[in-house]
Amino acid sequence: MLDGLSPAVRRAFLWSQLEGLGYREIAERLEVSERTVKRYMAQAYEHCLLVDW
Repeated sequence: MLDGLSPAVRRAFLWSQLEGLGYREIAERLEVSERTVKRYMAQAYEHCLLVDW
């Protein structure tokens, strides 16, 4: 399901969902802005909604 995502987007999504990290912590780990993390999460959620089962 997550195969179509870029590595950074996949990591951000998994850290959020599995480890409960917030956007700030994810941004620090990925060395990007919180705004970028928000975009990554939007991409991940959209991908999950649109993926064919």
